Amino acid sequence: MMALMVLALLITADERIDRLPDRHRDWIEKQVLYIIADRERDAFLDLQSEEERAAFINAFWQRRDPDTITPVNEFKEEHYRRYEHANKYFSRESAMPGWMTDRGKIYIILGEPDDREDFTSIPMLYPTEVWFYRQKRDKALPPLNFLFFQEYAVGPYRMFNHFLDDPTDLMPAQPMNREDVRMEAYIQLQEMSPSLAHAAYTLRADQGVMTNIYQPDRGGLDFQSLLSDIYVSPHRRVDTRYVDDADAARGVVEAEYLFNYIPNKGMANVLPGPGGASFVHFSIEIAPHDMTLAHDPKKNTYYTSFEVRAEVTTPDDDATIVHSFTKQPFVQLTETQFRDVAYRAFAYRDMFPLIAGNYRLRVVLKNQARTEYTIFEAELAVPDLDTSAPWLGSPVPLYGVARLKPQTDGAPEPYRTYQMGVVGLDPNAQRTIAIGDYLMTHVPVENIPPGYELHAKVYARNELDDDEIKGEPLRDESYRLDFYERPVVLRMALDGIQSGRFRLVVDLKDPEANTVASRGVDFDVSPLSAIHRAWAIKESIDGENAGLVGTVLAEQAMRVGRLDEGRALAEKALAGDPNLVPARLLLARFHLDEGELREAVRLLEPARAQAPENVEVLLALGDAHFQSSNFKRAADLFEVAASIRRPDPSVLNALGLSHAQLGNRQSAIGYLRRSIELDPTQQKIQDFLARLESGSEP
Repeated sequence: MMALMVLALLITADERIDRLPDRHRDWIEKQVLYIIADRERDAFLDLQSEEERAAFINAFWQRRDPDTITPVNEFKEEHYRRYEHANKYFSRESAMPGWMTDRGKIYIILGEPDDREDFTSIPMLYPTEVWFYRQKRDKALPPLNFLFFQEYAVGPYRMFNHFLDDPTDLMPAQPMNREDVRMEAYIQLQEMSPSLAHAAYTLRADQGVMTNIYQPDRGGLDFQSLLSDIYVSPHRRVDTRYVDDADAARGVVEAEYLFNYIPNKGMANVLPGPGGASFVHFSIEIAPHDMTLAHDPKKNTYYTSFEVRAEVTTPDDDATIVHSFTKQPFVQLTETQFRDVAYRAFAYRDMFPLIAGNYRLRVVLKNQARTEYTIFEAELAVPDLDTSAPWLGSPVPLYGVARLKPQTDGAPEPYRTYQMGVVGLDPNAQRTIAIGDYLMTHVPVENIPPGYELHAKVYARNELDDDEIKGEPLRDESYRLDFYERPVVLRMALDGIQSGRFRLVVDLKDPEANTVASRGVDFDVSPLSAIHRAWAIKESIDGENAGLVGTVLAEQAMRVGRLDEGRALAEKALAGDPNLVPARLLLARFHLDEGELREAVRLLEPARAQAPENVEVLLALGDAHFQSSNFKRAADLFEVAASIRRPDPSVLNALGLSHAQLGNRQSAIGYLRRSIELDPTQQKIQDFLARLESGSEP
């Protein structure tokens, strides 16, 4: 192992290049040599698969696309135009490819000069060109004068180097006064062309030359520094952290997404819900310049589809998946709608119930319009709200609150993502408010007896230590909870508070003014006069549906080994809604594990009638009949399941074993062979199949 590690350390960049396919070697060594950052180059050379290299190249160009809405990548097209122009026009004086020449390099980096002077027929002057570029603010470069000359009038033109070359090198055999040769050379060049004389002493077109005439060392150092700025200008503003983000995302997203990570501002809030259940609400915000929509010019609409994968796990090393889901929401905007949201952050919001305990949440949000993704992670502490103890949750910063229409049909008030009945919360995942604005927060509370108060204080943060606050509170207000409707929303004026980072601390106090609980949240005050609210899409479950929520909680309890709790939750859910198929399925699995086959069949047969194409019901019912030796009924159920969903080894094994018990030897052999083809590691199935094929009794 140590030898392999040493060998890996000895692999040089050149050796990594040698291992590349020709097209990728050509790309890294020629096509993008002058515009790729060192960190990007190193990351590309470390990639091992064709898929990852293709994804990297795609992301490389996307990071540089000036207009993500149009189907054309203007930067990429312009780069290859320059590359082809350099190869066509700058290789005429030698066999060297044009992109390798000094003129080709500058042309590829900076493009067509704003002005060009050609000095090819002046006596006693080598063939020379001067290229002028106006100031390029986007590249942080001043006006520039490049001088290229054909030394000895043969070979390719090379850039005049103010550190190594002297202006007299441009004029062979020209008699000079050796005492003041640089000034005399300047005068002679000035007579030929002022721009030529200027370019021979400084690269900067906005700088005088007299200092450099008499202090050539200073001029040479200035030239080297400016040339370095020019060479890094193509990637100066490219955020190369995306190649580091890819390392953390391996195994989480597919190769085509790997290098297209975009940052987010996210928040996850544990809030009380109906029936004593706790719900996790979360909001993931993406900055407008990172949010890509596809454009349909025929319909004049903007659209994209997302894939959202959420996973809640236990915090231990052998993390158990407690809850997971995948959703694929779709967004379509008209031209008017797009103009309204183009300058605002985008937010994806969702919620789900979660049993009491400590967990980790990970949400992977993929934007399929441009194979971009982001990852949001949070620690969750979910209380047991069935107790009567007063509970205070962490404050939720808000953009605002909306009053919604009440129910008119007598149905329960809805509980949805950041919505409690007729009150809709607009969560501020940026945690940023404008200077002079109000700080609006939702403070979740539960089981609060009369007389309890909230004390809310705003502190400035310690700039040297993020964990500390400093000084006395800038605001200190009290709120009597008896007079506040649920959900509790606090609105604090911050007039007079300057921009910076602050912390809101909320204390729950009993009637004797003892602190029962304390929670806090950080927020920023921006010097901007207004903070634009995010536009959002919301997914949700029906939180007021006790049967649905109870079933989800029951399955979560079962996954973490709290079987008694899970069974009680499933029984309660089914009692509230006897037609709830998921609750029937959960309870049936409990009975199957305990060998109570008749009870499992009693629960599953009605579920089968309600949901005839529910594969999980079919498989569980088939298992119950198989264990009851009703092999014909089991085989029929497994056959239906296999016709609905592509059969995996477990279904094929169940079919094979059922047919073997029925004496259908050839059918059993066929199913088991297919199972082993999918998973050759099934030793017991292989042994059973061998006995069938030999004619022995199974």
